[in-house]
Amino acid sequence: MGEQKKTNLGLSLIRVWLSFEVVADHYWHTKGLTGTMGFLFGMRSLAVPCFLWMSFYLTANRYETSDGHWLTTRLGRLGVPYLVWPLIYFAAILVGAAFSPAFVSAAESLTELKVYGFKMAPDIWDLVRQYLCGMDRLLLHQFWFHNNMIIWTVVLFGLLKLVKKPSTRLYTLVGLTMAAFAIQYSPINKGFFDPMSWEVKYSYGRLVATLPYAAIGILLGMNRGALSKITGSLRVFLSVTGLFLLFFVYYSKCLPRPSGMGYQGISLFVMAFGAVMFFHYLPLDRVSGVVGKAVDWISRYCMGIYCCHLLVGYVLYAWVFPYVGVGLETFWACIWIWLASWLCCALIALIPGKYSKMLVQ
Repeated sequence: MGEQKKTNLGLSLIRVWLSFEVVADHYWHTKGLTGTMGFLFGMRSLAVPCFLWMSFYLTANRYETSDGHWLTTRLGRLGVPYLVWPLIYFAAILVGAAFSPAFVSAAESLTELKVYGFKMAPDIWDLVRQYLCGMDRLLLHQFWFHNNMIIWTVVLFGLLKLVKKPSTRLYTLVGLTMAAFAIQYSPINKGFFDPMSWEVKYSYGRLVATLPYAAIGILLGMNRGALSKITGSLRVFLSVTGLFLLFFVYYSKCLPRPSGMGYQGISLFVMAFGAVMFFHYLPLDRVSGVVGKAVDWISRYCMGIYCCHLLVGYVLYAWVFPYVGVGLETFWACIWIWLASWLCCALIALIPGKYSKMLVQ
């Protein structure tokens, strides 16, 4: 899965698609969908695995060659949104809950809160849980991803500094992946985390599920030099093969998925690998520079959409959707939320200073 250019247009495209799937995962709960819409609905769980693949793959050389300065910079890059967005959510929800019955009613009617019986009554402990676990029932459910990313970045960076021999690194990363899958398919992880609080269970309980994406992402990324030289018909073949893997595993359901806290199982691992491989090897070298720049520009705020879409959705459901006839938790509602989230990120990026951009890019 090597990059043909500094900016891979295929990876920009998959970021755009997956950022929509993130929105859909929280705001699309239509039942009985088939065909294309059914497939898009089914791909909601693919966003986090693919983002993990790409993040560790594209930074893999840093684990080989960089010192502690890169790690500090990387943690700062992950830490700014991790620390600031909860404050934004907390303030906005606190004000909305205090002064707007429409805001409270809209939020509590959504499956995202209703299924767990949560109420719009934030307090300081919501912030504490958010920072400790990367998620809170009323704030940013999705930041468990950042929590897991930070943990595996630190652990794998330190481990690979101790393990310097290439063959030993190979055995280490493959061994960690196999151990993670073994635990996923055993009752160990679920049995240990299931009795714990909602935040601990669905954040730290997913570490064993996210480890294979981090470990194999780094392993493949360490071979980007050779992989990036693939061109021509072989590139097309790999792209088609990736698409085949995605469709075959999704529709055949040939790989059993164990019970867990989400994102576990070899089936999701293979589908995510296939999706990234398909987009990464798309033969887009002849696409015009204008189109490429446009796609890259649109994809610039995909991580920002990941961060802000829950809050944007609350606002739209309270004060916009009732007046424009958008249905509750539908595909078109997700389109609106994605567009509004992108616009929100673009506006935040206009604020002078590097930290505003770090919140959304």
